[in-house]
Amino acid sequence: MGRMISSAAALLLMLCFFLPWVTVSCSGQPVATVSGQDLASGMTVEAFGSSEHLEGETVLYLVPLAGVIALGLALIGGRVGKGLSIAQIILAVLVSLLLFLTWNNMQSQIRQYNLDVSLKIGFLGSILAVLGIIAGAVLSMSDTSPPKSFEGAYDDIESSWDDW
Repeated sequence: MGRMISSAAALLLMLCFFLPWVTVSCSGQPVATVSGQDLASGMTVEAFGSSEHLEGETVLYLVPLAGVIALGLALIGGRVGKGLSIAQIILAVLVSLLLFLTWNNMQSQIRQYNLDVSLKIGFLGSILAVLGIIAGAVLSMSDTSPPKSFEGAYDDIESSWDDW
């Protein structure tokens, strides 16, 4: 169950990178809607008769990459053990830190221009996906049972024959 939750959350994290993350507005009038892809690659914003090129934050490409890694860890995690679940949790915490720093950076830059920024489904979905990866990893750590061994599997059968 935990592996399924982590897998679904990792897929959601990859998808949300391409959905709208924020809308920038001035006096309630939307100026730009920006996805994670736009923030990572850079973009030109045209508003009120002027345009400005914004440099990309290439570090944000780590968000979908983390989704790919989390998906891989979820798919092989049940066969290997708790170590990969712990790796998923660490990865999700690092992505959440990156998302927090990105939001904080956006807020400080936007305030310089007296603009407002509001979160959209892509950013909120990314946060939800990170929480899902953590929850799935924790569940899969508690779900894992030790591998079954065949040593002594027939001892009970042999002792029951001896009772006859």
